[in-house]
Amino acid sequence: MSKELATKTRIIGALKGKSMTIVELSKKFNLTRATVREHIRDLIEAGAVERIPNIYFRKHVSYKARRIEGKTLLKDAKMRKNAGDVLFEQGRYATALAEFVAAAEIDPKYADAYYNKALTEFMMNRIDDAKKDADMVLRLQPQSQDAAVLMGCIEEKKKNFKKAKEWYEKALEIYPYYTEAKERLQKLSTKA
Repeated sequence: MSKELATKTRIIGALKGKSMTIVELSKKFNLTRATVREHIRDLIEAGAVERIPNIYFRKHVSYKARRIEGKTLLKDAKMRKNAGDVLFEQGRYATALAEFVAAAEIDPKYADAYYNKALTEFMMNRIDDAKKDADMVLRLQPQSQDAAVLMGCIEEKKKNFKKAKEWYEKALEIYPYYTEAKERLQKLSTKA
């Protein structure tokens, strides 16, 4: 899971319990207000979060999580991807996959849509489809350490541990501090 997606997931989780302001979310997750504002904007566009105005203090706007029901009518690729992110986090993989497919159709060079599509297919145990889409991410963004780790996971699931190790090492070449790649590489060394 990408760092951006993980942050959005944490924000939605916090907003399920109670409504919060950007300042409260910023303090809770130790993020800048600008970062929180950007995530909130994306989540509102995806229909996952709604704005709750304060009738007494206009600047004190709160936000709360909202469920997505039925098909979305979003047309923009980023909005479709964001809607898919929310559905993925809700465990609604088939619907999320449809959103990622739509995002990739709108913008065939949108690597994030292909990555999330590949991750969803991996979670649905559609390994060949996941590999094809992860490969597409690597064609669009050869320096994607997330796609390299996903390719490693795919190879590991196929019991091709040598190839998996190569993919994890590639991810670490791109970004030497990638914890997930280090952990997976370490787990592989105990299997070998």
